[in-house]
Amino acid sequence: MSKLIGMEPRQSVGELEGTHKEGSSSQNEELIKREDIKDSPFQVVTTEEGSFGVMGKWRITELGTKEEIKGELEVISWNRIVQIIVLINDSFKK
Repeated sequence: MSKLIGMEPRQSVGELEGTHKEGSSSQNEELIKREDIKDSPFQVVTTEEGSFGVMGKWRITELGTKEEIKGELEVISWNRIVQIIVLINDSFKK
């Protein structure tokens, strides 16, 4: 999972939350759980399909288990640094 994800959002987390209500009891709607990664700007978002990492509205990892994503986001690699710089740069351009 070391390739850069999130250069262009496939579906922003905001759009995902707009279509799925958190804690809803309807069978047609999906439960979304968020967990902060300590001392970082990242969160793990967990849905029925699996978990993925986000920074703000940007999805930055592929789907995986909650533990895999947490472990991946807790490690600061050069790929992650470049990915975040590109995301911040893109957000200033818009």
